[in-house]
Amino acid sequence: MAEQKHLCYNCFQERETKEGPCPYCGFDLAENEKKFPVALRAGTVLNGRYIIGRVLGQGGFGI
Repeated sequence: MAEQKHLCYNCFQERETKEGPCPYCGFDLAENEKKFPVALRAGTVLNGRYIIGRVLGQGGFGI
């Protein structure tokens, strides 16, 4: 079975674990998900090509 890669969805560096803040940039995915609960989840792959990262902001008609 292939080893699963864990990425930081802010700086996209490969991490050893998924939990806790990123050791490279300090981004905390759990905090971002609490702040933006209706956004697509980070790590979602669109059209087999694009990986959704962190939410940059929201307002008006979009996130």
